[in-house]
Amino acid sequence: MADILVVTKGDKEGNKNELSEVLFILENAQYRLRSTKAVMFISEIEWMGHRKVENSIRPLQDKQEAILELKYTKNQRKLK
Repeated sequence: MADILVVTKGDKEGNKNELSEVLFILENAQYRLRSTKAVMFISEIEWMGHRKVENSIRPLQDKQEAILELKYTKNQRKLK
């Protein structure tokens, strides 16, 4: 299994309980977390070209600029 992303909202105690359940399930399935990659209880994350902060998800500026700078061709032959 590559990566797992768990996003929760609500109170910290509820989040801890949900995390405990997820870790219990993973342990029973013999999955192990890499402590060098595991990050928990953060309020902001960049993932798949987006930034998740509190109650919003926004595309990263550099990704948005790259899309806006794409050059489109009107030549049908170049599209094939």
